[in-house]
Amino acid sequence: MVKLKFFKAIFSVIFICFLAGCGTNVNNSNTTDVDTAEKGVKVDSIAVYTEQLKSNPTNVDLLLNRALLYLKKEEFDNALHDLNKTFSVEPKSSKAFMLLSDVYYSQGKLDRCIEALNKSISIDSDNMLAQLRLAEVYLLSGKYSSSLEEIEKCLTQDEDNCRAFYLMGFNFKLVGDTTRAIKAFQKAAELKHDYIEPNLQLGILYTESKNIFGKSYLDRAINIDPERSLSFYLRGCYNQKIGEYDKAIQDYDKAMQLDPKYVEAMYNKAYINLVYKEDFQSAVYLFSDVLKQDKNYSEALYNRGHAYELLGDLKNAEKDFRSVLKLNPNYQLAIDGMNRLIR
Repeated sequence: MVKLKFFKAIFSVIFICFLAGCGTNVNNSNTTDVDTAEKGVKVDSIAVYTEQLKSNPTNVDLLLNRALLYLKKEEFDNALHDLNKTFSVEPKSSKAFMLLSDVYYSQGKLDRCIEALNKSISIDSDNMLAQLRLAEVYLLSGKYSSSLEEIEKCLTQDEDNCRAFYLMGFNFKLVGDTTRAIKAFQKAAELKHDYIEPNLQLGILYTESKNIFGKSYLDRAINIDPERSLSFYLRGCYNQKIGEYDKAIQDYDKAMQLDPKYVEAMYNKAYINLVYKEDFQSAVYLFSDVLKQDKNYSEALYNRGHAYELLGDLKNAEKDFRSVLKLNPNYQLAIDGMNRLIR
């Protein structure tokens, strides 16, 4: 049987810090925006900025705000057009280069993203936000030493910057230095008590060794944001790892209540029913739910086939094993399953 899905979620958390930070704040009091919530009317903010630019075509704030909206709509060419106009008016706009870095990041052009951030910092050496963003992009690019260098620069300006310690922890985690990763994440969590990400990371690291601190940090994450499905999923993984299967199922159910398409939570709940509760019929239903979300999920297909096999439904077992082998002809567990059926 294919084991629980835990580590897949670990790596998905890696990108939270950057994605949460994307989007340069370019609004200021010189620009006019529309309070649509009060008026109860949907207004196309891009159209508003476009109208304002007709009478003030070189207003940098208006151009940057419209560029940001284009970026959010993934209209990258339009965003770049407004940024180029901005540079023609104000070639040394640190803020514009930061927004340019967001555009390049969204396009997957990490080298150009790094180049834009370096330009932003060269214009404003005290721009800690740009330094942190650069550290994040270096981290995502696998350039850990460069990322740590930027983090150290930030900490010389602000020795209590929680985000810098969080990124430091991630760097140490990814190079395999668990001890220093834990220390950095703990510092980040200590500096900002409602900072959920370091608590999630500490929960993950301690769960790997079945340490009770894993649950403590995940409990804290849930208290910080009880609507975060990932926190319940990770606590379910902790409970599953220490053999508290009913508690694990409760956590997976909560994760799926918050996110009905949470495939990994569905999978782990199905796995518990298959392996530990030996409720093979429920396992079939649950793995079928997983496959409704992802019909090519090989592990779920194999495990549903194995559940059918244990129920004595060899026809459906064979069907699932063959489906797995169509997706991956070298899938050894499915090969073994077919061999069992032939015997």
